[in-house]
Amino acid sequence: MIPKISTNQQIYTNSTEIKKETTSVENTVAQTMPNKTINNISFKGLPFFQPLPGITDKEDKQKYSELAAFLDSRDEKKLEILLKTGRLLSKDSNDTSSALDNLYKIMKEPRIQGLSNKNILSETLSALTNPFIITQDFGELPREFIEKKVNENLANKSGLEPNAAKTTQDLEVDASGTCVAASIEFNLADKKPAEFARYVAGLTNQDMSVKVKLQDNDISSNMVNTIDFLNQFKIDYKVLDWENLEVNLKPDRDAIIRARVQESSANPNDRSSIDVLLQSTFMQIGSQRTYNSL
Repeated sequence: MIPKISTNQQIYTNSTEIKKETTSVENTVAQTMPNKTINNISFKGLPFFQPLPGITDKEDKQKYSELAAFLDSRDEKKLEILLKTGRLLSKDSNDTSSALDNLYKIMKEPRIQGLSNKNILSETLSALTNPFIITQDFGELPREFIEKKVNENLANKSGLEPNAAKTTQDLEVDASGTCVAASIEFNLADKKPAEFARYVAGLTNQDMSVKVKLQDNDISSNMVNTIDFLNQFKIDYKVLDWENLEVNLKPDRDAIIRARVQESSANPNDRSSIDVLLQSTFMQIGSQRTYNSL
């Protein structure tokens, strides 16, 4: 299980220990401009000033500036931390997109109904700057929703899925059983920030899916065995050529219900919306698509 660690702990970095999340922009500028004296200047909104150490690409600068303007001050600091530690421009993703590219997608492209761009972006920045906040603790479903869902299931004359809720107790879940999925999510945020952000961008958009290109030997020793495994685990895939394929990963259909609840009424120690969707996706793979988030 992922250990519970206070969100007041030191913010995670790969190479440098950042003692406070509120590292000032003024200090950053002072380091890059040692002969200048800077006294209590607010740089927000000054078009001629570009506090973008490490960004040389014009398009990346534009994306960073738009993101910084979109975020509140707390999340802007997290964006700055990712830039300083090299994680923001990392392109360790399946399609070589950077963490910055995928954060920008989260901001610009429509999210699935019930999820807001700003909240998903904030949750992603929090997980990338401090993966230790990732948890598997389920949030409570509203009582009125539980009763409505059970009544709808019982009224379903065409038959229920084997794991559909038939009593209110079925939906009053305390233990998530997503230990391994939460560990995979943590590892992705910790080791591959660009791929983590790419998963979030895909799973929270209107398609609610993420495509991953693989070589056949990533799964098994040959393409025949790889396809057999994918069929057994009921994973959508497309063969690209004699040694490459693409899988399409999705959460279970009820995951969005829990994600919407977490966005609107999560307690401080509950899973975030992105925790719900990522963990559901990994659980679907391991359970041959029988996992039910409710």
